[in-house]
Amino acid sequence: MNPPSERRKRYWPLPVLLVLFAGPLLLAWWLRDHVDPALFGSANHGRLVEPPVILKDVPLFEPARPGEGARLHGKWSLLYFATERCDAPCGRQIHRMRQLRLALGKEAYRVQRVLLLLAGPVIDARLLALLRDYPGQLLWTPPAGERDGLLSQFPWGGQLYLVDPQGMLVLAYASDADPKGIVRDLERLLRASWIG
Repeated sequence: MNPPSERRKRYWPLPVLLVLFAGPLLLAWWLRDHVDPALFGSANHGRLVEPPVILKDVPLFEPARPGEGARLHGKWSLLYFATERCDAPCGRQIHRMRQLRLALGKEAYRVQRVLLLLAGPVIDARLLALLRDYPGQLLWTPPAGERDGLLSQFPWGGQLYLVDPQGMLVLAYASDADPKGIVRDLERLLRASWIG
């Protein structure tokens, strides 16, 4: 019969193995419940839209090609909304959306650019002239009865939004957000997504 000291020597690897395999799981469980995720930073560069907002599928149009219809659902959308007329900051956002989409290279076809005009369905001549320089820019002009409800769905005004192919507002970007960060977010989402 083996003495107790030899039995202890034979079983010493068991507690070590338990600590090696169960330790990281226990640590992760504790960190999840007791540590603020903001301390570790965020993988995305935009601001996550919370609580979730889902936009209904609506028709979009391109003034240069009035016969061709597009829809909000089905593609990833860079969306900027103008509460009044499309002024100088709005024009800069139209330019910015085009540049962001072009930066995606071969994946650019999966992203559409949408300008939501809450001022009404009448598009002034200055905006039409601007849009001639930006082919592919889609417009969304909701009916008067839907404007107030739409405005309440966007938690932060004056920002660029990323909308997923099912109409959910995913991320919001301030007007001065780093374009490289926006492109990185888009690339990551497009890589992970099978839709749109």
